[in-house]
Amino acid sequence: DPFVNKHVWDILEYLFEKDIAVNILTNGQQLKGNINRLASLYPKNVRLSLYSADSEIHDKITRKKGSWQTTMNILSELNALSVPIAINCILMRPGIKSYFRMKDIGKQLCCPVLFDFAVVDSLEGDISATKNLRLTPEELELVMMDPDIETDPSNMDAYANPAPAEGLPCLAGSGIFCVMPNGTLIPCVSLHLTL
Repeated sequence: DPFVNKHVWDILEYLFEKDIAVNILTNGQQLKGNINRLASLYPKNVRLSLYSADSEIHDKITRKKGSWQTTMNILSELNALSVPIAINCILMRPGIKSYFRMKDIGKQLCCPVLFDFAVVDSLEGDISATKNLRLTPEELELVMMDPDIETDPSNMDAYANPAPAEGLPCLAGSGIFCVMPNGTLIPCVSLHLTL
């Protein structure tokens, strides 16, 4: 989450001054009291992680009581200020039975709900995420049969130049980049190479 970095506001203000479009992916927990400040920087999009329509399931996944309500409040406040928002929902086993209710939350807030299935293990070798949270092939097949499910192709709402430069497999490092919470610049959130 970018907002764990104590310099995040300096970075966002610098990017704003340089006319660099910014998509922000956050859990929203650090945004309390800073919604107007964020809106003043006109982010291209703010995506908030919401893991379930059920507050208890979401809070169990985040291991923070009240995190569901905080995220919902942040989404509502951003929406009221006309900041482009989206809900990022990583589908995991605990929330599989109620994932379809996420679409209702999106309709209520007039924003897309982007489903993702990428549950990956930590870079340090802990495999508990894939072992306990990743959907089984049967669950994934069931969800993918839903004609209304909107998945995230990792380019949010199509960049100004949707085609990567010749010879490149994607826009990572050439059309997009990611600033990690520690300030490191990497080509993509899925490609941990320091630029």
